Amino acid sequence: MTTSLARARIDLSSPSRDLSCHTMRVSRPAINIHSGRRTGVTRTIKQSGKRKRFFKALFYCALPLLAACQRDGTTPHADVNVAATPAATKGVENGTKGGERMTLKLTSTAFEEGGMIPAQYTCDGPNVSPPLAWSNLPEGAKTLALICDDPDAPRGTWVHWVVYQIPATEHSLAENVPARDMLDNGARQGANDFKKTAYGGPCPPNGTHRYFFKLYALDAALDLPPGATKDQLLKAAEGHVLAQGQLMGLYTRR
Repeated sequence: MTTSLARARIDLSSPSRDLSCHTMRVSRPAINIHSGRRTGVTRTIKQSGKRKRFFKALFYCALPLLAACQRDGTTPHADVNVAATPAATKGVENGTKGGERMTLKLTSTAFEEGGMIPAQYTCDGPNVSPPLAWSNLPEGAKTLALICDDPDAPRGTWVHWVVYQIPATEHSLAENVPARDMLDNGARQGANDFKKTAYGGPCPPNGTHRYFFKLYALDAALDLPPGATKDQLLKAAEGHVLAQGQLMGLYTRR
């Protein structure tokens, strides 16, 4: 017995032994000599390790879902037909009153949505305004406003037509609207970028351009004299737009 203890002391104190091995033996789960079972402390440590691994796996599984929710909450909603729509102007062209979007249906017997505008409504012809009609006016509409512009112009958006104070009882504008400040129905024409208070048809310097006819239903009559610009009209209409709609046509010089 004495000899065994001496050997144990010699083995442990010997510098040639790897003490880490003894450390590993000490850290092994304790064994109950009488029952042959692991102690309750060992089982608790093992269960704790399983819980940590479970919650770690749950965390990594949830990361893609959290990222997707964040994207859905921060991505702005795009307008319909965004590819065909020019950049919206802050205020009126970017939405409607109260944040609710209603759509007016704007059509022409001269051309369809995305179709070519006939030459008679351009600088290559008589240059008269095309016939326009609309429907789906909301309740509470008092007046209408119309803007026609070309976002593809070389020096930025070119304004071709500005009309406002159109009575809400009207449902169309006939072909060849007269070139004067006031119309018979009380509507007023604003200044276009040709420096005229009238319609000015498409006249692109090159290539095919898009021409947007945009109609707004307003809940008020605007206090604007004839000759107002597009920007002045949009500013005055802020907070009064109940619904809006548009018609886009194309044109290439002959």
